[in-house]
Amino acid sequence: MGALIKFDHDQFEMTLMKIRANLPEDMKRATKLVRDSEKIAEDARLKAEDITSSARTQAQQDVDKARSEIGMMRQLAQSEIAREREAFEREIQLQTRESLEAAKYTVQEAEEHAQKIISDTEIVRAAEIAARDIRNRADTEAAMTSEGANDYAASVLWDLQQALEKATAEIERGREVLEQRR
Repeated sequence: MGALIKFDHDQFEMTLMKIRANLPEDMKRATKLVRDSEKIAEDARLKAEDITSSARTQAQQDVDKARSEIGMMRQLAQSEIAREREAFEREIQLQTRESLEAAKYTVQEAEEHAQKIISDTEIVRAAEIAARDIRNRADTEAAMTSEGANDYAASVLWDLQQALEKATAEIERGREVLEQRR
């Protein structure tokens, strides 16, 4: 007939038991990695939403405060102008020039102060940009973690496929030996 291939039945049983034992553990690890990456992505999304919400709340508070201060400054400026007008009327002939300069100076200061308050809304824009950056980084990290988990699962499945193909080949060789003995 030909040369007989030696088939180690005990070795085959041992290899098959190892494959069976490792398969569920590797699948559990791969499943856990996928769940963990999804949780990380969800946590990052929630954190980004919290930061965005806080930034929006803070921005609205800053805008409201700025509006309130602008209103107060307008009232103060209007009150100052009214007082100055009364002073102008009482001493119009003697201090016309000085009173006009003082009124102009007061209005200019009020406008500069109001402009400064308005520029504080730049902080709100910066906070929104920072929140957007954090959300983008969190999305990137979640995608990378998910990709790593998928790569690991693919690697485990590839190794398992190789082991099963090897075991299948050994079974086929054993069956051929048995067929030749008949």
